[in-house]
Amino acid sequence: MGATQHNPNSVNARRFAGLFAGFDVGNGSDEEAASKGLALRRMASDAGMRIVDVLELPDVRQALDDQMQPKRNEKAVLEKAREQTNALRTELLERTRDVRMLAEKLREQEDAAQVLREELAALKGKRAVRSHVAAPSNVIRAPTLGAQSWVFECAGVVLALGLIVMALLH
Repeated sequence: MGATQHNPNSVNARRFAGLFAGFDVGNGSDEEAASKGLALRRMASDAGMRIVDVLELPDVRQALDDQMQPKRNEKAVLEKAREQTNALRTELLERTRDVRMLAEKLREQEDAAQVLREELAALKGKRAVRSHVAAPSNVIRAPTLGAQSWVFECAGVVLALGLIVMALLH
């Protein structure tokens, strides 16, 4: 059977459910139950599957539920889902708190960067006024801070990204 391929479409779900119902312990005739069990086995084998795998097919499962109306105890599954939901809710609250804290720190950093940009612009303005008044045109001037301002901005962005990564890793 290992060389056969699975073909779940070849299983007639309603017929399988009917045979399974006849094979179940509710059938008083052992001969009839054995015959239906063999038919189930052949049907699964023809599909290249095991009976236990056929039982997990969604259409077969639905047909079995319709035919036999089983009593399932799904409390354990529901309890596990509740536990997972509570754990995820707790983690989400922690992550939300972390994101809010990082957003506040980023806002503070952006405010500080804006103050530094304004101070830098003011310094550039003062230098420009002084350079026009004091320096003769043939003197080579030192480079202004304009070329360095992007360094401060990049450092701020790198710092913010570092804080975000550190918060996500905790």
